[in-house]
Amino acid sequence: MIKIKGLLSTFMAILMTLVSYGQNLVSPKEIDVIYVSHTVFTSAYQEYKIDLKNRKLWEYSSDWREEYTPRDESAENEGFNFAHVLEDGKIEIFQRKAKWYGFASWRDLYQQLSFFFVTLDGEQWDITIVFSDGTERKMVGYNAWPLTWNQMNAAFEELTGERILLLKSDYY
Repeated sequence: MIKIKGLLSTFMAILMTLVSYGQNLVSPKEIDVIYVSHTVFTSAYQEYKIDLKNRKLWEYSSDWREEYTPRDESAENEGFNFAHVLEDGKIEIFQRKAKWYGFASWRDLYQQLSFFFVTLDGEQWDITIVFSDGTERKMVGYNAWPLTWNQMNAAFEELTGERILLLKSDYY
């Protein structure tokens, strides 16, 4: 009987550690807005504003193979075009997945390192998260991605119906 209680206590401790691990990776603050930008050879060609607070998805795109026209941030709606309204239930699920996958705790910088130099051509991305208290967090990547990138890509797609976080395989 004592052995079973000891095993049960150990099992519960491990379970609680695993559950709290996923939840403690991120700030307890709610995410209000997420800006996502993808760049190829220094020209942004796809930008998104995911406004969770106001339930709106905004987009801006430019064909990087032609003359690049940067988004006018001083224009109405920061130069974004309205795409569609986000569903409340999907926003709630997204917030939970973002916490579970440690989205707000991704490193500030991801970069592919070669033997002698840093590779700066190819795919660059940047994400800015605006929290409910007004603080911001910026993360960037140069041909490198966080471990939970694909999981968050799926979460963004479930939320918006769009492939917000492009996959590495889209470029290579």
